[in-house]
Amino acid sequence: MLKNLSSLSIIIPVRNRALLIAECLSSLLNSANRLDPDVDVEILVADDASTDDTPAVVAGIAQKSPTPIKLLTSPQRHGPGHARNLAIKNAKGELIIFVDSDEVVVEDFFRAHLAMHREKGPLVYGLGRIISVPSLEAAKNHPEPTIWDYSGSTMDTGNASVRKEHLEAVGGFDAGFEGMGWHDLDLGYRLLQYGLEKVFIDTAITYHI
Repeated sequence: MLKNLSSLSIIIPVRNRALLIAECLSSLLNSANRLDPDVDVEILVADDASTDDTPAVVAGIAQKSPTPIKLLTSPQRHGPGHARNLAIKNAKGELIIFVDSDEVVVEDFFRAHLAMHREKGPLVYGLGRIISVPSLEAAKNHPEPTIWDYSGSTMDTGNASVRKEHLEAVGGFDAGFEGMGWHDLDLGYRLLQYGLEKVFIDTAITYHI
């Protein structure tokens, strides 16, 4: 039963985000600290051939983190779909939560995703609220969403949660898509076709810088 769900894998694709990835990870670790101790959490950072100090920043944080942080690296750039697929393959959690490297999350982010899946049962996937902000300082003020933050997309991996078994059942992301967002929409469509229900989680908030 999904109500006994007790393991999460957080997946972050990243490329050249040395100035933001530390803040992203800090917010995720803070959210992980608010989970019950019987919930296992791991964070997988899939680096898509960064040419800046991103891998070193992630490795430094991982050494000190009480929550396991695994850095997966690609020697060549293949795009975010490929990076996410690599992380899915290596994930141990029953529930996969996707965020982007230029986002920070609210304290109850993980609790909100987990609560929805436990309440709604196994045949769902979740999309949280993404609020665009101009800076990290603005994100810390927790602004309210505007009409421009609305999205009716089938999937937005800046803030989404799906059981790993369902991702594997539909074949993960199609890494052949070029440009931002198309592989998200395609995956969402295939999850819907597979029979899952899309559920919006109003309190699972990320601030997209």
